[in-house]
Amino acid sequence: MKLLKTTIILLCILTIIGCSSKDVDTGSSHQKEEEKAEIPEKVEDMIAQGPGKYAGDNYNEEKVKAELDKIDPEASKEEIYSTVMDLLAEDFSSVQKSFEQVDTSFTIDSVSPGTDVEKPSLDQYNVSILLDASGSMEAQVNGGQKMDVAKEAVETFVSNFPKEANVSLIVYGHKGSNSEEDKQLSCSKIEEIYPLSTYDESTFSKAIKQVDATGWTPLADAIKKSGETLKDNSDKNSKNVVYIVSDGLETCGGNPAKEAEALQKDGISATVNIVGFDVNNTEQRALKEVAEAGGGTFTSASSKSDLKSYFEGQYNKLELEWMQYEILVGGNITDEREDRINDLVAIRDEFLEKKEREQENVEKVMDYLKTKGIEESIKTDYKNRKRKIHRYLWDMYKKLDKELQKNSMDLKKKLKDNVQKKRDELEKKKEDSLDNN
Repeated sequence: MKLLKTTIILLCILTIIGCSSKDVDTGSSHQKEEEKAEIPEKVEDMIAQGPGKYAGDNYNEEKVKAELDKIDPEASKEEIYSTVMDLLAEDFSSVQKSFEQVDTSFTIDSVSPGTDVEKPSLDQYNVSILLDASGSMEAQVNGGQKMDVAKEAVETFVSNFPKEANVSLIVYGHKGSNSEEDKQLSCSKIEEIYPLSTYDESTFSKAIKQVDATGWTPLADAIKKSGETLKDNSDKNSKNVVYIVSDGLETCGGNPAKEAEALQKDGISATVNIVGFDVNNTEQRALKEVAEAGGGTFTSASSKSDLKSYFEGQYNKLELEWMQYEILVGGNITDEREDRINDLVAIRDEFLEKKEREQENVEKVMDYLKTKGIEESIKTDYKNRKRKIHRYLWDMYKKLDKELQKNSMDLKKKLKDNVQKKRDELEKKKEDSLDNN
């Protein structure tokens, strides 16, 4: 009897413990369900709900209905809403991420005529001047001795270059004499009397004033030496130009056209321009051939004013390059802006497509739930979701579109202002050059 009583008491205790455990588990389960069933109020949380199991291309009406049929008739509106979103919420987070990755800044990558738009400079602009000092340069022309006129014109030209430009002065024919016995000496002496560097008026003037016309004309070797100098001081962004002031043909057996052409193929892409000073028809044809081989131009000058006009033309050419640069870069900015806007519109269209698809699918669900008498329970909450997500992502789109338009226009204005400033600077230097002559 005592054993029976003990057994009954033990069974009661176990029953009570089992019921308590069940109550605890049920409470915990209900708590988790309530946490899961909360309806988001923040738009970030709404976006984070997707993608649903049957969202996008995964939509299957029959499978969605089968899932809806599992809804407990006693389910709360939060539970019903969460179930629908778990099934159909679109992946708006990918749209948000795409918007966040849009770059609205613009930069100028094109190489300007020796300058950077932010701060015009010619730090990649190398000018090599080859000055003929052969005996024939002693002759007189309208304006004085050819040698003196040439030196004066070169000094004026170089002095008006932007301060960042690198200048080299190479002379040839300035040693020995034009006699046969001095030919070897004269032909072998080619000197860079002003090493490639920024212009210093005092040093350059002192160097060029020491040059006298006396010997032969090793033009080919002078061009070759110029190429060696430029190659040692250039990179892929450098703009290299060679100016030759000469009054005659090669007299040392070299091939100037071949050497000029080599400058185009030797990794430095130097343009060779020649001023033929008081030359006859035969000399003109030969020098023109050299200039064409070097990708440049030949200009004939027979007086001081002709030489001055030539260098004036170089300033005009540089100004034209700036005008062309503005058109080119401005067009590039516009093209890049249009490409960015097209990419932005593609993201916007993806958003609108997802929004419309989600709305269409949810409306189908609401029609189905209406047959169960619970359609109204999620209508208001979904309307709130649709409104908040649309406003949030649409505002992102409009903000980015506005920034793209503004930033591109600001850069184009900055480009225009800087180019005009540079053109004004060039015009002043050209006027100063004319006044000095």
